Amino acid sequence: MKKILLLVILCPLIACAQQQEKEPVKKGNKPDKPTLETFSAETGTLIEKTFINVGKIGSAKVQILVLRDLISGVKTKGLRFEKPTGKQYGGNAISFIDEDEVDGLMKSIVIIQEKVLPTVPSDYQEVNFNSRSGFAAGCYWSKNKWSSYLKIDKSDADSYIWLGDGELDTFNKLLIDAKAKLNSI
Repeated sequence: MKKILLLVILCPLIACAQQQEKEPVKKGNKPDKPTLETFSAETGTLIEKTFINVGKIGSAKVQILVLRDLISGVKTKGLRFEKPTGKQYGGNAISFIDEDEVDGLMKSIVIIQEKVLPTVPSDYQEVNFNSRSGFAAGCYWSKNKWSSYLKIDKSDADSYIWLGDGELDTFNKLLIDAKAKLNSI
């Protein structure tokens, strides 16, 4: 009887410990999914979406997306990127950057411009920023030159935007403008 009671107590504890080992360790208190995506997917809400054009980088539109729950009055905002992929089926590549990620992206672009691009590595090298939604910005050293890019959708190879000379600076100015607009909303 004691053995059965011991098993009944230990089995759930062992199962719980094994589940904790499987769960990935999160960095800080940041959510896994973008706030914009989870906010708009909530049930029992009446969501108003406002799209404010900021500009374009390459073939991608950059917009501010403001989501407001008309029932509770709660709102969230961030940046929205959309790039036509040219695919017959599947539509455009779209990603979001939550408002709390914008500063990190802006700092990353400045670091790439000031500290990474002036270097001449002897080996292949990559530097990139990744958002929760899968948006990426970065550069890599190959064939004796740096190539800069934006990638709208991490799972779509057609969502790359290759940035030429000066376009990283153009993107940074777009982000500065977008940040100012985000702060005024």
